[in-house]
Order: sequence, then C-alpha cells, then structure tokens
Amino acid sequence: MVALILVAPLLALGCAQLKKAGGATARAVKKPVEWIRGPGMPPPEAEAVLAYITEAEPYGKFRYWPGRVGMYKGQHPHGAWLTLSVNDKAMGALKEGEKVFPPGSIIAKENYTPEEKLAALTIMYKVKDYDPEHNDWFWAKYNYEGGKFAVDKAGKVPGCIDCHGAVKNLDYVFNLKQK
Repeated sequence: MVALILVAPLLALGCAQLKKAGGATARAVKKPVEWIRGPGMPPPEAEAVLAYITEAEPYGKFRYWPGRVGMYKGQHPHGAWLTLSVNDKAMGALKEGEKVFPPGSIIAKENYTPEEKLAALTIMYKVKDYDPEHNDWFWAKYNYEGGKFAVDKAGKVPGCIDCHGAVKNLDYVFNLKQK
C-alpha cells in the first residue's frame, strides 16, 4: 500500500507530460518499409534484389534504355558487350526528361564477354534514404555462371560510387549524358 502511494504521483506526472506532448511517446515511430521503397519493392540487400529482378519483376521484361536497343559496345569494368534496360519507374522518369531518378527505379546492365556470353548483371536500384550522400543508389554485381546468378558485390560499393561519381550531377548515371 505504501508503495502504491509513492508510485501514484509519479504515474500522474508521467501521464500529464504525455498528454502535454499530444500523446506521443518517447519511442520513435517506425515508418512502414513500403514508404521508403514503394509497395512491393525489395529491401536494399543483395539476395532480395536478385530475387526481385529474377522472379517478382524479371529484368528481362524491363524496357531498353532509349537509344540503347539490344547489345552495344561496352568497356571495362562492365564487359565487351552490354545491354541496358530499366523498370517502368525509371522509364517514366526518362520519358519525362528527368535528370534524377525516383525511388524504386532500377537500371539493369547485362555484361557480356567478347564472345557475347553473359558474364554478369550489374544493377543500380534507387532506395529513398539508403545513401543520401550518393543519391540513394544501391549497387550490385551478380556474376553469371552455370545458368545462375551469384552475388559478387553489393551495397555502397566503393568502386561503383567512385567511377559513377564522375557524373554525380547526372544522378550517377553515365547514359544520361547521351540524352
């Protein structure tokens, strides 16, 4: 009983402060993940992105980058031959003439050997608040061998960021120079 008498004023004080703050608690309210990436989009994790672009929204159904239909001559580090395609979100931005891609945009580049054999797939995936210093791009390279993709590197990849940093004013996307 004595404990209740001692605790009651503390509880009342805490409730008064909570009411004064509009009912908010000290805990941060987590935003739904979909708000950050968009409904149905994968988290910025190598395996989740791979599953998304091979199963949920197969990159083979993406549309070619305007003016880059089919294979074209590539260069290091990507490959001797390349294809470049984008999902609907990225294509919408390209058609509108945007110079910054919206979150949910995916750019897929198939990397081929000089003999035109698929060697790897490189991905740029825009995720809101993932890496604001580098325009929120998630980078991934998946090597292709034996009919399957395997993660080579992914995330905030220094080599990707450093190279594409040459066009940071174009949202880190070299092909925007050719538009």
